[in-house]
Amino acid sequence: MLEFPRATWPLGTPEDDVPPYEGDDPLDAGDDQADGELLFQANPRSSMVTRTLEGGGLRPTARADYNVLWQKRFLNPFQMRSLHPQQRVNHFPGMNFLTHKDQLVRTVRAASARAVSAGHPEAAVERYLPTTWLLPDEMDTLESAWQAGRVLILKFGISARGEGIQLTTSLADVRAASAAAAAEGATLVASVYVRSPYLVPVGPTGRKFDLRLYVCVTCVDPLRAYWHTEGLVRFASSPYQLNPDNLGERGVHLTNYTVNKVQNS
Repeated sequence: MLEFPRATWPLGTPEDDVPPYEGDDPLDAGDDQADGELLFQANPRSSMVTRTLEGGGLRPTARADYNVLWQKRFLNPFQMRSLHPQQRVNHFPGMNFLTHKDQLVRTVRAASARAVSAGHPEAAVERYLPTTWLLPDEMDTLESAWQAGRVLILKFGISARGEGIQLTTSLADVRAASAAAAAEGATLVASVYVRSPYLVPVGPTGRKFDLRLYVCVTCVDPLRAYWHTEGLVRFASSPYQLNPDNLGERGVHLTNYTVNKVQNS
């Protein structure tokens, strides 16, 4: 393995720091590297990531000659320029165009337009993406297309764990949420709510659920991806029904684990 100078730049940020999991020794930085040994950094330290990598024979290190870097945030330009051929990271540059909800909408729209222009009408975005507006930029377009009684679901472009999600049939609510997002410099994704989702049969109505399939992409050009045979299913904690009185019942409409854990606690 090639030897490189010890890292002198921060590979995480203060807000990323989390307490080490039980049994994690912060002094075990892997400075005494054996020949042929593979090293990794995980920022922040995550029990699942750390144990998985250690189970694969890698050892944690604070040095710059790691083989694998698992990082919450996207790499900055300095980190990208400092990478060597034997080093692997968990983020491709530009992946925020897929992982941020607002950027994903823009990416899907652009890709759909290119495909339709190339003679593939089946790729029209309205065939597989609910009508969506990005607020506040597209607020005028939303107002001109407003239909009384239609349910919209509002989400921040960059959010997780169901935070900030709301369902509404009120244009006043949408205007207020759009103004609040603008004041924070954020983008709000407003989509027509799917009124009749596929449900898991439970009782007389059924419950909402979602599926998470895990794919490891090792190359973008050419595309090379590995699909894990196992996945994750998340369920809403309350039976599904849609009426004006239950739009605020998050356990009915959302499948986020954090939301439904609270519902059941």
